[in-house]
Amino acid sequence: MFEPFIGQIHDNRKPIEDIQLTGPIYLQELMNCRFQSTSLFTTSKAWFWRILMNRNLVDLAKKNLTELSELCSNKKLVVAKTIRIRDNTALQRLSGYFGNDTALLFLVRDPRGLLNSRNNESPAYKHSSLNSKSEDMDTTCKSMLQNLKFIQSYQVTNNKPRLLLIKYEDFSENPLMQSQKLYADLGLILPNEVKTWIRNNTNSEDKHNKLGMQYIYGTKKNSKIVHQRWKKQLRLPELRMVQKLTTCAKLMKALNYDFVL
Repeated sequence: MFEPFIGQIHDNRKPIEDIQLTGPIYLQELMNCRFQSTSLFTTSKAWFWRILMNRNLVDLAKKNLTELSELCSNKKLVVAKTIRIRDNTALQRLSGYFGNDTALLFLVRDPRGLLNSRNNESPAYKHSSLNSKSEDMDTTCKSMLQNLKFIQSYQVTNNKPRLLLIKYEDFSENPLMQSQKLYADLGLILPNEVKTWIRNNTNSEDKHNKLGMQYIYGTKKNSKIVHQRWKKQLRLPELRMVQKLTTCAKLMKALNYDFVL
């Protein structure tokens, strides 16, 4: 399930700050397939289900949440991906809502790549002031650093979820090998259909729209090129700004990212 909180944000029902508080509760309901127990799902519009679910399940989601919950409960594996629970204590709070049948995967990325991605995603962001970007990146790096520290100090017990650190660049360089490793770490076998999907969707040429701009959202990319794009696209003042921020510099050192210049 993809971005379960996107409906709340786009319908202006909850600001991102509220989701930091209510998100773990909703996510717990989602992962336990209890779609009919919360307004997050019962009041969501059709477009929300098209984004959240496999297209084959959209009609069922719009008609019968109880039946959808039963179908979900019979699956061996339930997965949700979100970037919208992202404050300094996100992992610490999430870990309190799940047991040892759950694994929380924390994705980290080189902050220079993050900045470049945000530039490409939003023209308004790209043309905002360097000071504004500095404040944004400082907040981002601080959040990732705090969550990273929590992972490093985390002790797994019989009733706690597992926490795994995932580096964006590692997956981009070798998505198939890293996927196989991840599944193995979780005690699972990577399905053949997933292997095929990875081979077919991580070696594609960049797509552009009619204005010549790269498509940011999509599942077909050349993963090896994407994660290094900041090296050619990031402006020198932006590059220096990220590397000089105390929080981002600490994060880069902790994750073994090389400094340039």
